[in-house]
Amino acid sequence: MRHELDLVGEVCPVPVLKAAEAMERLAPGDVLTIITDFARSVRNLMDWAERCGHPFEVEELADGSWAVHVSKV
Repeated sequence: MRHELDLVGEVCPVPVLKAAEAMERLAPGDVLTIITDFARSVRNLMDWAERCGHPFEVEELADGSWAVHVSKV
């Protein structure tokens, strides 16, 4: 199942904290898509997903906007 977390306008550490909280409620195999417009959040979300062992992909939506797709393991 896919879930989306729109965090446009939020700066770190808020996106990572909210993503981690949302991920706890998901079932293995679910995908959480985090939308952000804060470039540093993309790097921090990637680092968090890697530390937790969650596969992820980053998609640039528009200039200055990204979707980070994280799969729960």
